[in-house]
Amino acid sequence: MFLSTTEQNFIDLFVNWSLNNQSMPPQDFAKQDQLYISSGGQSGSTPIELKLEGVEKLLQQVSGKINIFFQN
Repeated sequence: MFLSTTEQNFIDLFVNWSLNNQSMPPQDFAKQDQLYISSGGQSGSTPIELKLEGVEKLLQQVSGKINIFFQN
């Protein structure tokens, strides 16, 4: 599926991040396209999922998952 946006910072999309299977709602709607994480100095991995929904287009939705690996 393909989603397009013409708005800066994806403001015409709702962005839902999930880190370690825990929802990470955007703290600032204008920066919802950014996710900051830290390994806390530990090695390991964490799954990250991103879901996008079109605000103005009904039923427009896409999601994806990746695993991030940290090495200390």
